[in-house]
Amino acid sequence: MRNVAQTTCDATNVGSAGVMKPDNSDGGTLEGFQTVVAEAERMSHEGLIHIKEMHKESWSGNRYVTIISFVRLK
Repeated sequence: MRNVAQTTCDATNVGSAGVMKPDNSDGGTLEGFQTVVAEAERMSHEGLIHIKEMHKESWSGNRYVTIISFVRLK
């Protein structure tokens, strides 16, 4: 799932908003999606994206991020 963040960013025009979320169709899990979260945070620190919101689930008790809303900067 590491490339999900980069692929989603590449598919989003500069200045436009995008969303990253787990793809359950390929067997992805919320736990596995946290690697995408880490990659998105790295991209934010590098100035490639601005993370507007990270939605965290509350039903499992783990507070996994389920959706990342972002704006592509570069």
